[in-house]
Amino acid sequence: MQRGRRLALWVGCALLFGAAGLHPSLAPLAWLAVAGYTVALATAPSWWDALLGLTGSRLLACALAHPYLALLNRAQFDVAGLAAAGLYAGQIMVWSSCFILAIFLGFLVFRRRLPVAVWLPLAWGAAELLRFRYVVPVRLDEWLVSQWAVGPMLRLLGHLGWWPTTLLGLYAAALLGHAVLHQRWRWLLPAPAVVLVGWLLPSLAPRTEALSGVAALHLRSTLELPAAVPAGEDVDLLLWPEEALELHPLLGEGTTPGATVPGLLPTHHLLGLVTRRGDGRRQNQVLAVDPAGTVLASRAKVLLFPLSERPFLNFGGGSLVPGRRSPVLTAGGRAVGALICGELMSRELVAEAAAEGASAIAIVARDGMMPTPVARRQLLAIQVLRSVEFGLPSVRASLDGEAAFVAADGQVLARAGPGAPGMLLWDEARGPRDHPLVVGSPTTAVLYSRASPALRTRCPAGRCTWHPIEDFTCPGERRQTVILAGHGEAPAWLGKPPDVVADAVRCFQPDLVVVDTCYGASTLLLTALGDDALVVASAGLVPTTGLVYGPEFFEEGPAERRAAAVTGVGRLLRGRPVAEALAAAAAEVTAMDTRTLWRHLARRTPAQVGVDAPGLGPVLVPVEWSRLRPE
Repeated sequence: MQRGRRLALWVGCALLFGAAGLHPSLAPLAWLAVAGYTVALATAPSWWDALLGLTGSRLLACALAHPYLALLNRAQFDVAGLAAAGLYAGQIMVWSSCFILAIFLGFLVFRRRLPVAVWLPLAWGAAELLRFRYVVPVRLDEWLVSQWAVGPMLRLLGHLGWWPTTLLGLYAAALLGHAVLHQRWRWLLPAPAVVLVGWLLPSLAPRTEALSGVAALHLRSTLELPAAVPAGEDVDLLLWPEEALELHPLLGEGTTPGATVPGLLPTHHLLGLVTRRGDGRRQNQVLAVDPAGTVLASRAKVLLFPLSERPFLNFGGGSLVPGRRSPVLTAGGRAVGALICGELMSRELVAEAAAEGASAIAIVARDGMMPTPVARRQLLAIQVLRSVEFGLPSVRASLDGEAAFVAADGQVLARAGPGAPGMLLWDEARGPRDHPLVVGSPTTAVLYSRASPALRTRCPAGRCTWHPIEDFTCPGERRQTVILAGHGEAPAWLGKPPDVVADAVRCFQPDLVVVDTCYGASTLLLTALGDDALVVASAGLVPTTGLVYGPEFFEEGPAERRAAAVTGVGRLLRGRPVAEALAAAAAEVTAMDTRTLWRHLARRTPAQVGVDAPGLGPVLVPVEWSRLRPE
């Protein structure tokens, strides 16, 4: 019978602590969980009973507090079956290991020397500290996280700091268990006393002035982007999600003279991108960008997560290189602590930003791996706690998640997502506004290859449809524009011969075709496309970021005006590739001698010569390699 009661007590502790993390209204259960652990450890008959009880209870509590872990693993690691079960079990064990070991060690050392209520809060705090620093950088189930919506606890946090508040709460909760165990009811008083002190403390300053003029995007893809700042809004700084655009530019951490990002709105930006270094390795960066698209400065993610971003116990990992720079970036006339997704878990990084004069915390996040309301609420809890502890308002932009504005006193000012994409704003005068990004019906079809999805064209929300060419079936819908987006290298574009590409283009009956590939202005492709539509193409290399499309490109209007909105790589071919113009270009190449051919040679494999076609611009004409050999 006693064994059954002890088991029920351990299970009850797990249920209480696990449930406390599911909803802010259940915050009192975290106090009862600590009280329950105090009683369970004080009445454990042996070290073996304590170890088994702690292990089972903590594993169960972790599983209950994070019911989305299996979905997270499927989204992030693409595992199923036994592999998924093994990864899930391993995560639960790693997350719980410090708690189990620290408290069990406290049990062994202090079992007969001190009451559990004296040493348990210290062991609990040590477990939370050691796990973040030495095991896994996750702070979603620390005791204080369960109190994120309790006003008195937030005021204690703002006035006293993290560890004093944590230990006060843990001691008060442990004394609840001590009082019940020894029937000394005066030990029930510290718990309400802590709450009362927090309630009586002066209110915290919201410091929301730093959020005025800031907008945060919540997006569902890296392809559908805002077309303009909403009418009537004055946006000084636009916050984009982590990996917001699939650009992968060559950009080192810090200040890179001359670096630009095309196609952004005319305001200042904090933009999350994965960038390439000169040695080919990648960094996850946040960039400060001016209204012209010039990169002012950048910093790379310091806190890389195990398995997904760095190896852990010789498993998983990636090629990301951790950053070294300060978290503070200046954009839109303000210095902000620019953090990338899970870096918000780090109190140390936020403390560094506060010490260096940041006026707010800006989080660029990719939250698709946090797919449930519970998961997103736990992320919001961390944001609230960081803002309160360091007296900094915060704003979050998200891909597949929520955008949020939080005041320095912990008040959640605005939340939006993860449904339709939008631009979230907040200010003192008008409160929260979430502007949807969808601007109209599709005008443009983008043909791309599954072999290079990152080269797909990014469009204003609602304006484009994307079609892989590998298994293309004509949808029977007309589009005013078709973009070919991907690799181009004669005699193939998007990995397909010219006639296949041209047939897919004609399906949409466009009046404008943009060949957003390298060497798109080849007479091989232009001949296949014919003169039914105006064509824009490059006779040279196109950057991985693609051509630049002005706002008019995606609007209704004459093809000539939309074609003029395409820029990005010097002179472009613009016009209808009529047979006479292509024949004239071919005839010019035919008449060239070897020396002239070499002077106009644009590509060696296959050999193509660049000339100007009448009324079109630069084109590439294929030649036999034998003509380039001296006689």
